Order: sequence, then structure tokens, then C-alpha cells
Amino acid sequence: MELTKDVFVALAALAWVDGSVAPEEVDALLGAAAASGLMPDELDAVEDALRTPVPLERLEDLDLEGEDRLFIYGVGLWLVRADGIVTEDESEAVGRLAQVLQLSPEERTLASSMAAGLAGFELDEEDPRSVSSIARGLLDRP
Repeated sequence: MELTKDVFVALAALAWVDGSVAPEEVDALLGAAAASGLMPDELDAVEDALRTPVPLERLEDLDLEGEDRLFIYGVGLWLVRADGIVTEDESEAVGRLAQVLQLSPEERTLASSMAAGLAGFELDEEDPRSVSSIARGLLDRP
């Protein structure tokens, strides 16, 4: 799976769901985008999305394929479950994300089961390419 600029802009929107983006999140996402081979102008677009809040509804304007949408939703589920507690706000945001990405109930179930398989997976901040490992973990399952 090739991770495109629009995938990283969508992940930036996820990062903004709690109202702020930590410097570590910025570094990790920009590092992952660079490791994925994005061009300088594409990296600028990702950086802009990390500097200014991106509403989830903006995802409707992005060029996201089926696998991209499943990946973004799966990462969203993985992120909100990472601390073992899913708040009402997080649950609502994931529901909005599914609507914006126009995922069917079957796709939501598939992404949910794939994200559950990532339980315990930790993003390696020293190796931004680990985002690609997440993509493989979500999408390369039988």
C-alpha cells in the first residue's frame, strides 16, 4: 500500500480530534510522510494540516481509495484504543470518521477486527517507517 499525501492529511485530521497536536505527533507524522517518499510540496501540505486544525469533514475532499479509507479508520480505532480507555468524545469522533469516509457496516467491522489485531503494537518514534508496518498489519491480513 502506498501512503499518499491525502492519507497523511487525513491522519493529521485525526491528530486534531482532541483539540491539539503534540510536537511528538508532528515529528512522527512528518517523519513517516518523508519515509513514505512524499515530495517536498506534499510534505508542505501535511505540515500545513498539522499546523492548523483540520476538521474530519475535510476528508470528504481528499482523494482516498478504498484501502486508504480502511487504513485511516483502522488507525483511528487503534489510536483511540491505545490507552485502554475509549472516551465518549473519542467514540463520537470515530463514528464521525466512519461517516465521512463513507464506510459500510461491513467495512467498519473489517477495519475494527484488523485494528484489534494491532493491540499492543507501538509506533517506533525512532523509525517513522513503522507507519508502513501499521498499514501492512491492517491491510495484508487474509
